[in-house]
Amino acid sequence: MRKTIFLASIVALIVAIFSLGCEKEKATTPKEASPVGTCEILDALPKDVSKPSEINYANRIKLIGVTVNKKAQDKLQITYYWQPMDELGAFNMVFVHFTDQDNKGVFQNDHPFCQKQNLKELKNKILKETLVVDFPASAKGKEIYLKIGLYDPNASGRLKIISSGGVKMDDNGTRAIVESLKL
Repeated sequence: MRKTIFLASIVALIVAIFSLGCEKEKATTPKEASPVGTCEILDALPKDVSKPSEINYANRIKLIGVTVNKKAQDKLQITYYWQPMDELGAFNMVFVHFTDQDNKGVFQNDHPFCQKQNLKELKNKILKETLVVDFPASAKGKEIYLKIGLYDPNASGRLKIISSGGVKMDDNGTRAIVESLKL
């Protein structure tokens, strides 16, 4: 009986210690796990896109433009323009990393890809995805780099960029550095 109580106490202590570690990890996760945005289907790329591009992610989808506007003291409105080439399969999450000049993460805008439709049917269309992103006060006054890619949330793999149209890449050719911003 004493051994059972002793073992139960040890297990409870281990669980309590593990839980404390989990609380610390939870405190660093973003407030909003999946930002709310809009997704429109267009026939052509609008003429007012601030950063046109031609970034080919594994012949599945192209990022053909990005527009970033500061909407408030701590908010950015970001519009991503995508052109589907094939199905994304499991690579249906967009990761958007905002890093400083030392490549340290400052904030992010990871989110599920905007359409749950058959992308083969949208092959000659443009998907306009617009989200509002909160940025931390610690980013103000800094030069921030906007880096974009796609990944599979289940296997933690990323799509390789086949061609970038001159846009710089990092992380073994999986992140396109599409914009530099002064916040």
